[in-house]
Amino acid sequence: MKRTYKNLNSLAKNVQQLSVQQLINKRAYFNTGESGHNDFNFELTDDLINDVVDILGGTPRTKENIFYTLKNDTPQHWGLDRIFYSPRTKRFSYCAGQDYPAELDQIGTFLRNY
Repeated sequence: MKRTYKNLNSLAKNVQQLSVQQLINKRAYFNTGESGHNDFNFELTDDLINDVVDILGGTPRTKENIFYTLKNDTPQHWGLDRIFYSPRTKRFSYCAGQDYPAELDQIGTFLRNY
């Protein structure tokens, strides 16, 4: 059963974690005890996409390309699973591995050239 959400906070409160990749795929693990991924309906707004673009950074042209990709395509990249939404702060943040700048550069390059 698909659930429909009108705002990101209500969606985020019903899932274990909420990453950009899950928002793009519209699939997440819900807190209901059901096993596996569950589908949901939620459209990324321009403001939310701009928050993600600001994390990835780059020149204005790079930001435009990344914005367009996130708005119009369904890119699949490991780094998008590391950009999480926090309902407490109402913002996205990146959870870095070992090399924060290189990882953000790799994600940005992938989205820019997608």
